[in-house]
Amino acid sequence: EVRNPSGNYEPWLPPGEWQANDNGDSMSCVSFGANNAIETEEKRQTEQQFNYSDRWIAKMSGTTEKGNYLSTVLDTIKNLGLVLESSYPSPTIPWTWAEYHKEIPEPLISQLKAEGQEWLKKWSVNYEWIDISPASLAKHLKHGPIIVIVPGHLVMNWLNGCPSCRFLPTVA
Repeated sequence: EVRNPSGNYEPWLPPGEWQANDNGDSMSCVSFGANNAIETEEKRQTEQQFNYSDRWIAKMSGTTEKGNYLSTVLDTIKNLGLVLESSYPSPTIPWTWAEYHKEIPEPLISQLKAEGQEWLKKWSVNYEWIDISPASLAKHLKHGPIIVIVPGHLVMNWLNGCPSCRFLPTVA
């Protein structure tokens, strides 16, 4: 379904966020990238900017010190939904990987699961694997933002029409 004929998502990009600090890396680029794509598409549809908790999805999808798989993160979002960053924020900087991924205590985890289920009442998440040729990216960017895996990292492709394609990194 063509939702954005230009394939350009620049007007709806979320604000930048950092998956790492001087004390550690959350290894959550897949969670950050998935949330960036969802936040972008949601803003395109509603003209409201939401900021979802990257930490929530990273923790609930089982992100390890070596990272995670895109399908695992997306399936977690499909099943548990998203929660606002204000509901489950990143720890105060500087944090370590262990602090970022610590267990979520009760009653907070139950509250977050309920919030995620409320999000799922409004939104559904579907995904498919596509060819990453320039022609395929140009075609599929008209359907929604694209999450691209590059060796050892994940980024969101957000602009159609440039020969090298533009990417929104999840870290700088």
